Amino acid sequence: MKKLTVIALVVVALMISCNTQGIVPNPDYIIVTGEIVKFEVTGFMYGTHGLYENDTLRYALTSDKVNLNSYNNEDVNVQCSIINGYPVDCGPVYLKVVAIELTE
Repeated sequence: MKKLTVIALVVVALMISCNTQGIVPNPDYIIVTGEIVKFEVTGFMYGTHGLYENDTLRYALTSDKVNLNSYNNEDVNVQCSIINGYPVDCGPVYLKVVAIELTE
């Protein structure tokens, strides 16, 4: 019984120490870098946030896995997939974020 308790505690400790939003290499996703900024109003009407590179909007972002507001105005690496059918209305490429980390 003590062995089972120790194993359970080790598993729980490992689960707690894992960063669930960190980027794990995966060939199904791309990684882009820039500053996340929450959109106010846009002409293209998609995405909740933008990813800017040198003050130029490069990508519109959305996510159901990561709270993008937590990274507003931060420089980040973003692991994501391209959403088909975009860009439209002269907007940027649309990306679905699956993981994010602050750049160092």
